[in-house]
Amino acid sequence: VDKDGKPIRTAYRWPTVTRELARLFGLASVIQKIIPWIQDPLPERERLTFPDPIKEASAVDYVAGACLFIRRPLWITIGLFDENFFLYHEEMEWCWRAHQQGFRVFVLHESKIVHLDKQSSRESPKEVPLWKYQGLLYFYKKHRSLPERAILRSAIFITFGARMAVARLLHHKEADIYGKIAWSAIRNIHRMIPPTAKEHTDIV
Repeated sequence: VDKDGKPIRTAYRWPTVTRELARLFGLASVIQKIIPWIQDPLPERERLTFPDPIKEASAVDYVAGACLFIRRPLWITIGLFDENFFLYHEEMEWCWRAHQQGFRVFVLHESKIVHLDKQSSRESPKEVPLWKYQGLLYFYKKHRSLPERAILRSAIFITFGARMAVARLLHHKEADIYGKIAWSAIRNIHRMIPPTAKEHTDIV
């Protein structure tokens, strides 16, 4: 829950290229209106909802890292969080590794934890989109196929490159952050292979 006691959704589905494209090109609402029964490709479907009240634990793809209870043997088997992530998506990547080892992730609905959202990024809120996309790109680099990585990088570069150009023409201050996101999509594009255990310098 947040500081006012309101529920915060913390269970998510794995990201997909389809949902990312819908988010980047602003197609989610259009798709929902034209083909209302198609839900999985929509960005908002990443955020799972459950009947209320519900007391049984629910198996999910991954949960937010604000509160995780992990047994020590699992830490030893899966390993720690990947330190190449910065603030965003490290819990998603860790849960992915857990799933690959045959473990499952559950949400305990009866537990309540107060989460003061965005406290870690309040000093630099404008950098949040950059950190999120850098984390997503790194996740795709580690765990997704080459075609998926190429599509995602291209979509991010085209979208934010265009936003940067428009913002510069209009003298909007968001131009710099848009440029950073676009650049992160093509940075080291010749090295679109999964990183090794020794590779700790470039997160994307």
